[in-house]
Order: sequence, then structure tokens, then C-alpha cells
Amino acid sequence: MLFAASLHPALGPSDWWFAAVVFAGLAAAVLLLWPVGARIYRAGLLTERSTAVPARVRHTYLVTIGEVEKSWQAGELSDREVAHRLSEIVRDFARDAWNLNIGHMTLRELKAFRLGTVAEVVERLYADEFAREEPANAGTQLARVRGLIDRWS
Repeated sequence: MLFAASLHPALGPSDWWFAAVVFAGLAAAVLLLWPVGARIYRAGLLTERSTAVPARVRHTYLVTIGEVEKSWQAGELSDREVAHRLSEIVRDFARDAWNLNIGHMTLRELKAFRLGTVAEVVERLYADEFAREEPANAGTQLARVRGLIDRWS
């Protein structure tokens, strides 16, 4: 009596199975290492900026702050509106100075990305921008934002 195994030897796995296993392993490695890589990337790129800002960028934003100050002194802007405008100016400055688009970031995200001085200034501006009573320290806020921009000269 002949056995079926002697007539048809067992088939080995297809080469496609090996390729699928290798692909699945690589995909799993990428998915598992992605958060670690993203954290390392952020830590390296988004640390406190110490590079000099181009003079034209600093000048542009100092002029813009001067215009806001003139409008405030003329009574055209309230202290709350000054805080709002300065918050936008700080975010635009970070974009133009370091190519960081932080316009959409919350204060928590700014702190998490280690944008220390920028986050501190935005936090103080938020306190005035969202205070229950009308704030009365626009002059201080203007000086603080000027100091932020002058810091990287």
C-alpha cells in the first residue's frame, strides 16, 4: 500500500510568507518606536532658542510693538486688546525668527515643547487677556514683549 506522503512531499511555506513576516516586523518596530523618536526629535529641535534673530525680523516686530503702544496711548486700544495683540505678535515672532508655527498651540503645548521664555510671556499675556476685570498693566506687557524680542540679538 502506498502512502500519500510518499507520492506528494510536504510543501514548504511560500516566499511571500517570509516577506509578509519581515514587513509585519518592520511595521511593528516603527509603530512601537515612533513615540520615542518623536520625543527625541522634539527635545532636540524645540529647546529654548539661543540663536540670534535676524536684525530685520527684530526691527519689524519692535516697530509693530511701537504701533500697538501708540494706539494704546491714544486710547484706541484697551489693556485687554493690547494683551491680545501682543500675544499674536509673540507667536508671529517665533514663526519668523525660528520658523516655528506656534500660532495654534495652547499654553500647555508651549510649555511641553520647552519654549520657556516664549511660554512665560504668553502666560502673562493670557492672564491679562482673559482676566475678569479690565487689566491695567499694558505698559508692563509692552516692555516684557520688547525684552523677549531684544533677548535674541
